[in-house]
Amino acid sequence: AMEAEHGGEDAQRHFKTCRWGPSGECYQSRALDEWLFATVKEEDWPSHLHGQHTRLHVLPKEVRRRKEAARALLTIEEVAALRLATGPMREVYNLVLRSHTSSNVPSVGDNR
Repeated sequence: AMEAEHGGEDAQRHFKTCRWGPSGECYQSRALDEWLFATVKEEDWPSHLHGQHTRLHVLPKEVRRRKEAARALLTIEEVAALRLATGPMREVYNLVLRSHTSSNVPSVGDNR
C-alpha cells in the first residue's frame, strides 16, 4: 500500500521543502523520489537522483539491525514510514493531515 501511494500519478508532482538547520535551503522534491531514497539501494536509483541528496542514505533493513530498532521490534514498513515522515515528505503528510476536506488535497503540489 505504501509503495502504491508513493508511486502513483500524484507521486510525480513536485512539492517544496526546506532543509532543517542553519542553511534552511529550499528545494523541490517528489513523493516518488522520496520513496526511492527511503527504500531502494542507491545503485538502483534513477540517474536524476544521484548527487541530489546530501542526507545519509540508510536502507530500512540496515536500520532494523540497530539496537534501538531491534528493541522496538520495528518492521521494515515501519522503518520506511518513519524515514519518510521525518524527511521531506513531512511537508506533504502534515498538509494532508491538516486538511479538513478531500477537496484541499489536490493542491499539495503547490503546498497550499
